Amino acid sequence: KIAALKQLGLSLDDIAAVIDLYFADATGIRGKEKVLAILQAQLARTNAQLAELTVFRADLEAGIARMKKLISEARKG
Repeated sequence: KIAALKQLGLSLDDIAAVIDLYFADATGIRGKEKVLAILQAQLARTNAQLAELTVFRADLEAGIARMKKLISEARKG
């Protein structure tokens, strides 16, 4: 179970928070619900990071374009 949870991307702390739920509930539903909540939180964090990186990338591209223009203008003279 631990290996399967690690493959899902759960940290050891996350696994520690979940593993007992699998033993306390024979259906495994409580454990699965906890894993689902953890994965949804990870997805939300990942989406936020992607949004930040998208803005950063656009800023870099704009900076590169400005530098190219300045270099081109300086060469013309």
